[in-house]
Amino acid sequence: MKILYDYQIFNIQRYGGISRYFIELMKNIHGTGIAEFTLPLVACNNGYVLDSEFLRCINTSKLDFFKASTVRKKSVQLNQWFTKLYAIKKNYDIYHPTYYDPYLLDCIGNKPLVVTVHDMIHEIFNEQYSKSNVIEQKKYLVSKASIIIAISENTKRDLINILGVDENKIKVIYHGSSFADTSILPTIEIDIPGNYILFVGDRWYYKNFDFFVRSVVPLLQEDRLLRVVCAGSIPFNNQEQALLAGLGVADRFLHYPAASDGLMIHLYKNARVFVFPSRYEGFGIPILEAFACGCPVIASNSSSLPEVGGDACVYINPQDSTSLTDLTRKVIYDDELRHRLRTNGYERQKNFSWDETTKQTVAAYSTVCC
Repeated sequence: MKILYDYQIFNIQRYGGISRYFIELMKNIHGTGIAEFTLPLVACNNGYVLDSEFLRCINTSKLDFFKASTVRKKSVQLNQWFTKLYAIKKNYDIYHPTYYDPYLLDCIGNKPLVVTVHDMIHEIFNEQYSKSNVIEQKKYLVSKASIIIAISENTKRDLINILGVDENKIKVIYHGSSFADTSILPTIEIDIPGNYILFVGDRWYYKNFDFFVRSVVPLLQEDRLLRVVCAGSIPFNNQEQALLAGLGVADRFLHYPAASDGLMIHLYKNARVFVFPSRYEGFGIPILEAFACGCPVIASNSSSLPEVGGDACVYINPQDSTSLTDLTRKVIYDDELRHRLRTNGYERQKNFSWDETTKQTVAAYSTVCC
């Protein structure tokens, strides 16, 4: 059985949950021989691809003598052309796209299509994505899929309720933890504050960053040594800088750009608490990363997060600023609570592994493969 993956997410994300998911699938398939795969990828700047031992492509981040938008556009065009060329040859059994553009469906003929739906963010927060075509693309791709993988029971429910998908077509397969054994992973030692709250990932509307900022300001006012570290994504934009300056905390917020595994391990291990105040998540890989690093977690009591975090997190209402302020204060300064959360986190993350994700995914492939 041979699976065709494509370039899409690796031209969208430098680091991120979806590209992590596909890299881990390919790594485990490559390492175990339970199936075969092909990824026709010529050029990208995705950190997981560039760090992998089994994939090779042109590193577009080194082409800084060209305009960044031009490099991205040309790499997408090149990757799409190369993928279509491979797809036409039909030397594979299943097509599993890494995102929702249906550009390849005319090339695959009657080959089974497997689609992973990571969340329904665009549909739930559609006013924020009015210029995006992801909703239409996802709906079309899902309608053509032989089987749909949902990454949580919450995502499965959303697929049924929002898109009307037949539940018999949906297979729930959880993500794993890439930091399951941090002792064998490299860490990057950098200068960091001695006492900080950690925020990880993008800061889109649904990530609730403004809410988070306003909620932690009272703690920064109480403790002059406390800082906030934001890891991943792009530097603070003009609107965010204005918010921080207006609240008088611009010098208390630090940003570390798109973060490698080594840097993230270092940040998780040294944080007083990781706060994940998102309004909605399809799964929430950062929770498992924090667990593996012994970092206490505060998460929203919404969407899939309680499903993933179980009893190893403490939860807040993502619309109640006072609850986040009070609970963050408690976790930072209550050593007994921090110890309990660390212990529960170590145990909880053992329930999620990429090995198991891959086994279940390959089993799902087998149900539609001729």
